[in-house]
Amino acid sequence: MYLGNHHYGWWKQKTSVNLENTDSEINYRPADQEVIEEGQKIKEEIIKKEEQSENQNPDSEKKIVSVTIVDAAQYQDGIEVRAFADKITEDGECTYGFSKNNDSFTRKMPAKADAASTPCAALNLKPEDFTQAGTWEVTVRYVSQNATGFAKTTLEVKK
Repeated sequence: MYLGNHHYGWWKQKTSVNLENTDSEINYRPADQEVIEEGQKIKEEIIKKEEQSENQNPDSEKKIVSVTIVDAAQYQDGIEVRAFADKITEDGECTYGFSKNNDSFTRKMPAKADAASTPCAALNLKPEDFTQAGTWEVTVRYVSQNATGFAKTTLEVKK
């Protein structure tokens, strides 16, 4: 028994940590109440910042991509608008907007990625969908999980 206690005493002496070591900048002592409270404040600030960033405009973090309106024209009794988001291959949604003076309306269509871009589904309308003949401003906004883009042109509507 004496030999066992002797070895334990030697092991304890060799492995103990000097909590009062002033030669090192590391403080091994338990945290006092002031340090604990300061750590809690920092954690609460981090949580607040994360919650605020989640509530911000989700488009603010998205990559801006180029949108091209390929066609916006009237063909006999139909009006066709086609567009695509360039250099992005990510499914999303395209919102087609039409406005003239105080009249406006929108239509949403899916955007399906292909090998090099993301075409918006073509939008086919009738002249009756427009309240008046004349020049209408056409906008297309593409939005996906990671990207957004916008383009505009004009369209001449004949009734």
